Amino acid sequence: MMPENAMDHDKITEFLDGELTTEERERFQAHLASCPDCRRAVEDWRKTSRVFFGPVPALSSADRELFVRKVMARLPEEEAAPWRWLVPALGFSFALFALSFLPSQQEQTDPLKTLLLADAGAAQSADPLDELVGLGDER
Repeated sequence: MMPENAMDHDKITEFLDGELTTEERERFQAHLASCPDCRRAVEDWRKTSRVFFGPVPALSSADRELFVRKVMARLPEEEAAPWRWLVPALGFSFALFALSFLPSQQEQTDPLKTLLLADAGAAQSADPLDELVGLGDER
C-alpha cells in the first residue's frame, strides 16, 4: 500500500501516457525522486504496458500451424445441410418462371399493313360469323 503522500494511479497513467501539463509533469517527477513506492509503481506500470502494448513476438511457421490446428480442433464440426441445394434451385426456377412472362421477340408487323390485310381478308370471306362480328362486307 502506498503512503499518504503517494500519487494516485490515475496520475501515474497520465504521466506514462504523456497527458500531464509541463507543470504537473515536473511536480510528478520531483515526487518520484523522493518516493520509492511511487517509483516502483511507475516501473510496474511501465512493465505492464510493455507486456500488453509492446510488439507481438513473431511466430515461426511451425508455431503458427500448431496454433491453427489447435483452434480448428476446438471449433464444432459443421453439419452438412442437405437443403443447401434448395435455395439456388428455387432461385433458378423463379428466374425461368419470370422469363416466361417476357414478351417474345416475334416479327413485328406494321399496324397499317395489318388493318389492310384484315380488310382484304374480310372482303374475301363469306363466313356468316365474320358478318356478325363486323368483319364482312355490309350488304
